[in-house]
Amino acid sequence: PPPPPPPPPPPPSSPPPQALLPPPPPKPVASPRRRRVECGRRNKCSGERSMWADPGDQHEVRCCSDTQISGWQQRVDCPWAESDAGMGGCHGEKTFAEAEAICASANARLCTAEELVNDCSRGTGCGFDDELIWSSDQKPERSPPPAPPPQQGQVPQPPSPPQSPPPRKVECGRAGNCPEPTRWAEPSERHEVRCCSDTALEKFRRVRECGLWVSSKNGMGGCQGEKTFAEAEAICASANARLCTAGELRAGCTRGTGCGFDDELIWSLTTS
Repeated sequence: PPPPPPPPPPPPSSPPPQALLPPPPPKPVASPRRRRVECGRRNKCSGERSMWADPGDQHEVRCCSDTQISGWQQRVDCPWAESDAGMGGCHGEKTFAEAEAICASANARLCTAEELVNDCSRGTGCGFDDELIWSSDQKPERSPPPAPPPQQGQVPQPPSPPQSPPPRKVECGRAGNCPEPTRWAEPSERHEVRCCSDTALEKFRRVRECGLWVSSKNGMGGCQGEKTFAEAEAICASANARLCTAGELRAGCTRGTGCGFDDELIWSLTTS
């Protein structure tokens, strides 16, 4: 009889199961940056000052729009603003996310801190003129720490190319008095200088409605015209003061302080 067929080969052995690696740890969630809250009407908030607030804090809501919305108020050099009309009523004690959503649902946006400081939303109702209002401005991030020096034997990395300084806002010395429109100016341009101080300076003029001390020449070594931004900043620093913000200039805080600058464009601190 024929020999029996050979037995089938054994199945190939499967590789041993690999040990499961633990999942990577979750990346840390960056905490949301703080947002600016400003008084509903300048100098009306007793006991509370404008500040950077945590987004989880609760404050009042007013909205702004760059296009006209029926029933909303518009002041000179301001967007349209409102506290309740078209917003489902008054909104107090809201977080930043809630405030942002309320304005978005009204086809609008939160006002900027500068718009609130310029009283663009004052008198729009809900009794919020003496309350802190959410703005869209977020607190700037801190600059990263400098890189450590290279260790011995390491080739130092070439430095990053320097970034060009951002444009700065130039505003008329007296609103509506300049033949040129306000605009963003390159720091190398030349414009006139006026300085502001948040604390009393002997030779500066006090402007109570702005809460500032201001000057065009006194305490500054005389009139300072046709200066670059860096020169203007240094002039104010040498007087223990600072450049004014665009909002302060637009509010007329420095008008009539001399040097014939009421019809000239003045450097401001405000950057684009």
